[in-house]
Amino acid sequence: MPSPYKFEDPSDKSYSAQLQECSERHKFVLEQRLITRPENGRDVHKFYFIIDGIPYTQHTATSTSTVKEAKNEAAGFIINSGIL
Repeated sequence: MPSPYKFEDPSDKSYSAQLQECSERHKFVLEQRLITRPENGRDVHKFYFIIDGIPYTQHTATSTSTVKEAKNEAAGFIINSGIL
């Protein structure tokens, strides 16, 4: 069964922006968790989403550059996994 949610190519709009819009349009609760820890002198950002109270930690994204990059990657994991 195809997903009732429609997503665009990430080059047109970031995955994280699309996921946020989808939650507003379809009225599900979208929360997020960010954990930043120093490792080897650099900040490591770990980011995952919580949808309707269910944490999707198996779709955690890790980035050593920016929080935005980790957030977008985690949203891409959720969208591409078929959870929605």
